[in-house]
Amino acid sequence: MRPLTFYPKLALGNLWRNKSTYLPYLLACIVSIFTFYTLLAINMNGVLDGMRGESVVKSFTAIGTILLAIFCSILIFYTNSFLMKRRKKELGLYSILGMEKKNIAVLMFFETFFISLIALVLGLGLGLLLSKLLFWALLRMVRFTVMLEMPLSFLAIGITVLFFCAVFLLALFSNLRQVHLANPIDLMAGARQGEREPKASWLLTLVGIVCLGAGYFVALYFRSPLEVLMLFLLAVLLVIIGTYCLFTSGSIALLKLLRRNKRFYYQPDHFISVSGMIYRMKQNAAGLATICILSCMVLVTVSSTVSLNVGAEDSLEVQYPYAYDLRFEAPEDADVLLFGAQTIAAENGVSLTHLQDYHRRAFWAKMQGNSLVAAEEEGNLIGGGLVALLTLEEYNKNEGTTVSLAPGQALLFMTGSRYEGNTVTVNGIPYDVEVLETLGREEAGGRDIGKSVTLILPDSAAVDAVLHSGGLQIDPQRVLAFDLEGTPEAKAGFDEAYHSYVNGLHTQETFQFRVREDGREDWYATNGGFLFLGIYFGVLFMLAAAMIIYYKQMSEGYDDVSRFEILQKVGMGEEEVKHTINRQILVVFFLPLLVAVLHITVAFFPISRAMVIFGVLNTPLLVGATLLTIAAYTILYLLVFRQTAKTYYRIVRRQPS
Repeated sequence: MRPLTFYPKLALGNLWRNKSTYLPYLLACIVSIFTFYTLLAINMNGVLDGMRGESVVKSFTAIGTILLAIFCSILIFYTNSFLMKRRKKELGLYSILGMEKKNIAVLMFFETFFISLIALVLGLGLGLLLSKLLFWALLRMVRFTVMLEMPLSFLAIGITVLFFCAVFLLALFSNLRQVHLANPIDLMAGARQGEREPKASWLLTLVGIVCLGAGYFVALYFRSPLEVLMLFLLAVLLVIIGTYCLFTSGSIALLKLLRRNKRFYYQPDHFISVSGMIYRMKQNAAGLATICILSCMVLVTVSSTVSLNVGAEDSLEVQYPYAYDLRFEAPEDADVLLFGAQTIAAENGVSLTHLQDYHRRAFWAKMQGNSLVAAEEEGNLIGGGLVALLTLEEYNKNEGTTVSLAPGQALLFMTGSRYEGNTVTVNGIPYDVEVLETLGREEAGGRDIGKSVTLILPDSAAVDAVLHSGGLQIDPQRVLAFDLEGTPEAKAGFDEAYHSYVNGLHTQETFQFRVREDGREDWYATNGGFLFLGIYFGVLFMLAAAMIIYYKQMSEGYDDVSRFEILQKVGMGEEEVKHTINRQILVVFFLPLLVAVLHITVAFFPISRAMVIFGVLNTPLLVGATLLTIAAYTILYLLVFRQTAKTYYRIVRRQPS
């Protein structure tokens, strides 16, 4: 009868002997636990409750925690599959030497127990030590002015322990199932068996080409920001499917085409390279496609979130063209608010600038080409938007111009997209239009999620005709908007006094009051939350890619031991063999990076259009952030490859031929 300590000692010995295999897996588990606990603790500690913008920050951390749970589970299961592949020969040897499967199950239980225990202790330990630092970084990114202490969250610790215990337990059950279903001979050969990837299939290759082409088409064809945002996930899904299909089957099909070309194939370098590449792609296709997709995720999340944060101030001004914007249902109330603003400005030593004061009539309309037709209800942002009617007199007064219009002529200003054409039909009435590039401080094409059209008509009779033609009865709305000029202290004094003045009125329900400074905290909370999660997940995606590259290098190393021997037996020198295999490895491992750069190049166009929704209109800024992200990621990728390549060469050189 074996002593009680037999299996624990044997399990610890196995972990120590296979430390080069288990350490990266353990690192992935520790980082997963650390990041999951930290984000969960930030969401659940309660210190953000009641703060301005806390709902935005907590929403981001809650969504991030759910995504982390999914991603960390996949990462642990994926890396665990590599461990089982390397361990099968050892477990098969135990079985041949007389150890029953139930004894192997006990051994694997203790191995999983020790790995889980170490990962939970170190992961939670790091979380407790560094969560305050990450919480501080989050507060800085969302521009909270109050520095808060982050208390210990026992609930977050409990949820983290339960969740990852469940993940490790499921991974153990998966491993036990493989051992239970396999016989000892299969286990002994398991380490030498390639991953079960689909064989070269022209149908699968065609599916990959069609999906990738369709994904690129969706990404490039649609131009409306809201359409892009709604269809972007579809494009991503199509590109992911296309990438996996082309890596698993398309690459093999291409190599087989090269092999059929006898003039190309029957040359010493091409013969060995193509044959070796076919073998490698069969083994590595899914892993390489995963590295490619993870690389895309890093590039997209980091470049877009950095652009959002760096361009936050410009975006804020796009969303709030004026520092103060008031919309009145009862036009006479505007006189009181304007007089109060002028009085308080004089008292605080500031002046009102870019003053806009005009009447308009607005309604929702369906927009089809150059035709605007009044809609019964709002909300159809893809096929419609808001139409505001102004008289020429109001326009000239605010813009300081002396424009004149003949009957049947109009001026048109659009946000949300560019207006194409020189005519427009509104509720069946046609107009020849001159398209304006600016209106007040606003620029055409930006700001709105949906389209918004301002139409300047010759006189009030023309406005009434358009409304009557659409069957509309709309009272005029008065718009009052202005900026401030003065010192920051004086502006702050005006803001405080004017808010008190507005809050003291009894007619607040008759007007809307939008202030840029009021939206600043929420805006920075949103952008800062995006940046925090972007960097957070960018680091995780990079770690996952590094783990897969490491285990792929290990697999390559163990497989190439026999290849070194075979190639040397057919007459190739050691240096020639190294050169041939090195070239194959470089192609295999840098192919995902090249494809990822291609994907992000195409994805840049829909991303730049979707950024309009968040007020990012500075395309050079987005281009620069994307290029810098690609450059930084390429450097990190090279460093990871260089370090993991050392493992490959160490395995190859120490194995006997």
